[in-house]
Amino acid sequence: MGTANLMKFIVGGQAFEAPEDALKTSLYFRKLASNVPQPDAIIVGEELSGYYWIDRDPEIFRDILHYLKTLEIHSTDEHYLRILQNEARFYGFDDLVKRIDLMLTDTALYDKLFKETYESKETGYLPVNFDTVKFDTTLNQTLVQAFRYPASQDHYEAKIVIKNS
Repeated sequence: MGTANLMKFIVGGQAFEAPEDALKTSLYFRKLASNVPQPDAIIVGEELSGYYWIDRDPEIFRDILHYLKTLEIHSTDEHYLRILQNEARFYGFDDLVKRIDLMLTDTALYDKLFKETYESKETGYLPVNFDTVKFDTTLNQTLVQAFRYPASQDHYEAKIVIKNS
């Protein structure tokens, strides 16, 4: 197994490392990896060679890295979610921004898609007790993909992809 290319950061005075592959969904980090200057980011001199210094909140950056690794958001507090969403928007993590939008605007749908707990651990894509989710068909959208994946040993998370027609 090959080693991952690590990107190194100092965010708000704290050092972080993350696999470049984990950050590739962000245009901000793709540009940094290609040595294209980005807002609030500079390459630190020889003393800390290879580190990018980013003048942002280190705690929220840690939470974003946690989300990229686990797809979990550890709090449902609205104030926290708005701060997390602002930082995700800054870094260009559009999936996280959209997920937080859903958490803030449609809690019932969010719970159905991301927090559904299943008592059995059957195999296959959809368990027997999987509930369908209705969405607004007047928006001319089409369900193009639905799948589930284990979020932990105790539950599964479901994700759908909807295409605007």
